[in-house]
Amino acid sequence: MDIGGNIGQFSVTIAKLTAVKVIDVFEPNPYAYELLKPNTAQIKKISIHNIGIGPDAQHRLHFVEGRSAIGSLLRENAGGQKQ
Repeated sequence: MDIGGNIGQFSVTIAKLTAVKVIDVFEPNPYAYELLKPNTAQIKKISIHNIGIGPDAQHRLHFVEGRSAIGSLLRENAGGQKQ
């Protein structure tokens, strides 16, 4: 499993360099997920999922369009303005 797969760099590398049979990639950021799709489309052993992994469904992640690497459980932190 690749949790927080971003655009697939790690999963694609592992798929090509190892004999692993299945890689499930979880990426909750909708903007990164849109880049993940074409990056992994030709690799049959990779399955992608546009969801986050956590202890419960009570928390929502917040993202800012155009800042694909920045996400947060706190809306005010998602834009990268606060620490």
